[in-house]
Amino acid sequence: MFRSLMFRAGITGTAVITGLAISTNPALADPTPPITAAAYQLAPCDPRGTTARDASLATQLNSTLNAKMRGYMSAYRVSCARMIIKAVRDRGLDLRAAAIAMTTVIVESSIQNISEKVDHTSLGLFQQLDSWGSAEQRLDPTWATNAFLNKMLRLYPNNSWRTAPIGEVCQAVQVSAYPERYGQQAGDGQIIANTIWPYAGGGGTEGPAMMRDDGDGSMTIYRWTSSGSAFGRASDYTSGGWTMANTGDRVASGDVDGDGKDDVVAAYQNSDGTFSFHVWKNGVSYAGKWYTSGPYALGPVGGRLVVADLTGDGRAEPAMMRDDGDGSMTIYRWTSTGSAFSRATDYTSGGWTMANVGDRVASGDVDGDGKDDVVAAYQNSDGTFSYHVWKNGLSYAGKWYTSGPYALGPVDGRLVVADLTGDGKAEPAMMRDDGDGSMTIYRWTSSGSAFSRASDYTSGGWTMSNVGNRVASGDVDGDGKDDIVATYQNSDGTFSYHVWKNGVSYAGKWYTSGPYALGPVDGRLVLGNW
Repeated sequence: MFRSLMFRAGITGTAVITGLAISTNPALADPTPPITAAAYQLAPCDPRGTTARDASLATQLNSTLNAKMRGYMSAYRVSCARMIIKAVRDRGLDLRAAAIAMTTVIVESSIQNISEKVDHTSLGLFQQLDSWGSAEQRLDPTWATNAFLNKMLRLYPNNSWRTAPIGEVCQAVQVSAYPERYGQQAGDGQIIANTIWPYAGGGGTEGPAMMRDDGDGSMTIYRWTSSGSAFGRASDYTSGGWTMANTGDRVASGDVDGDGKDDVVAAYQNSDGTFSFHVWKNGVSYAGKWYTSGPYALGPVGGRLVVADLTGDGRAEPAMMRDDGDGSMTIYRWTSTGSAFSRATDYTSGGWTMANVGDRVASGDVDGDGKDDVVAAYQNSDGTFSYHVWKNGLSYAGKWYTSGPYALGPVDGRLVVADLTGDGKAEPAMMRDDGDGSMTIYRWTSSGSAFSRASDYTSGGWTMSNVGNRVASGDVDGDGKDDIVATYQNSDGTFSYHVWKNGVSYAGKWYTSGPYALGPVDGRLVLGNW
């Protein structure tokens, strides 16, 4: 438990990390003490160590935090925050609970798993006394976080912690000699929770899923998991009555309920002229209709459905770019309660020719603010193309890149937006048919306000019609950087999953099926952490 510690950031080695300094005179302590130098023994937070994404998120946070931890985040500290937030998510609690926990550990340990007793008998991220549990328990971030949450839930029954001030909740659980310090760090606790929440899911590797027309008025969602170097078959979902033409390619994935695992969402045109969003938890358990519209035709949407955390609340929500039929378009948006979707404010463009976009619309956090954005590739009349960006799917941020001569037709709908570099900012990539029996994956990086060309991958023999639009992105090997996956129909009637690490390094075939025709899948390939 925090009593009179003054904190320090940084790493001085593998076993000893610059940590905390003791203030023996609390009367002299600043209410938000600066981080001062001292070395204490620290235990790892994630037994697997840190990742490239941990390092990139630390860099991002160092420029966005406003209080004590600004400039002091490290890959180690992010790994600790990630484990805390994962424990909150696994508990089924929401982003506010993560912000409360993060605020507490900012004050108590500067987000370090302190393994020596430097303040009475306190240990760990939350500086819990001997009365909380054994040393081994208190140094286990998952156990320590759940112990903190257990007390919070006892002290704030009926979810009253959701509305109580964050600093007040921290103090009620911790009973610190310096209660005012929590409130001073609550803003940064929220920023850290918002930033890391999307990366604190379950297994850390994403696998593919495909929605396939069974040809008998039903459909099956076929699923795979990832070992980090190959895909293995998982259990599937088979529907009752389902007319695939009413869905088209409007299928996407994201964590819509905030439980740390991705879900599958489809938009389905109902016979009465309305449409419904259907949800499958983790791609396998049907969770019903989360929204039914008034009169609304899905045809003008094409395949332009994305599911992304546009609000930064830890739950993904759907958005669709729809042709208004008058030379403009509207991005329709919804929010998620965790069990249903609700209409949100929309964006309506000025002049916009949807045929110049096709289905080249994708989402990702291109500016690194912890909220996803919408990106579209638009063919200009002079033979160039431009990437257009809408922050959080709502605020038009302009053209982030305009090419030289480049025809988008050979790209078709194969645009992805993903964090291929692991720097905390998503960037676009497109798989384009070279017209000579090969293809190129064109890549860009993001500065946070513009896209710049990066190195590309060019294949050997590759027949693009064997792929169609079945290209998706996600972190399939768990290295903290997203990858690109494509399905390819083989000449013997099987298909294979091909993987490109970080979109540029070919990693081979990760799975080859038995007899399986990809035609009934159309473009309905998604990736997720199931």
